[in-house]
Formats: sequence, C-alpha cells, structure tokens
Amino acid sequence: MRKIILALVLIFFFIPTLAEGADWVFVGERKNVSYVYLDKRSIKHVSEHVVSALVMYKPKRPKEIINFQYGIVDLNIDCSKRRMKIFQETHYFSDGTQNTISKKVAKWECIGLETLGEPVMKYLCKNGK
Repeated sequence: MRKIILALVLIFFFIPTLAEGADWVFVGERKNVSYVYLDKRSIKHVSEHVVSALVMYKPKRPKEIINFQYGIVDLNIDCSKRRMKIFQETHYFSDGTQNTISKKVAKWECIGLETLGEPVMKYLCKNGK
C-alpha cells in the first residue's frame, strides 16, 4: 500500500514537469539538408540587437547520416550584423547516445545563405523582439 501511495505522490509531482519543456516552432529549412526548429521558450534578449535561443535541426534524409536523429544548438544571433555565435551543439543518435561540443570562447561567424543561422535569424530578428 505504501508503494502505491508513494507512486501516486511521485506521479502527482512529476506530471507538471513532464508537460513543461520546449516549445519548438518550425522556422525554415536548409535546402536538401535539414528542417530547422526554434524553442520559443528559450528566446532571451542579450542586448538591443543580440538574441539567444536553442535551435533544433533534423536531417531531411536521416538514413544517409548513420544513427543521427537531430541536433540542438545553443546560439546567439546578432540581428544588426547578420552573424551568429554557437556556444554548444549536441548531437542525438538513435541508439540513445549523444555527443556534446562546447566552446569556451565562441566566435562570431557571418550568416550565409542556406546555413543553419539563416532561418533562425529571420525568425528571431522579425518575431523575437
């Protein structure tokens, strides 16, 4: 009986946290490469022209990339200078493993056409304000 009560208490406390989480919105795609999503809850204004967010990308052809399911990138976008800074990138694989690359000192990179940053910049600099 105690186990059942304990289980019910745990379920009661954890259900709200399971419902909370990312609010992914489709922001565009990279031609023949991947679909790009942005977590609306992660958007933060770092300064007047710089916005940070979590971005997820999923390959259009997952079978061509062995075991790769999706990636999540923590980045900043500078709307006034068309550039981005990637702080961390995590790759998630179908076997349950993941690989995280963190940068101690992230550098600004120009956002070119058909890059991950292009649809993100368009969304953040238009809607993220």
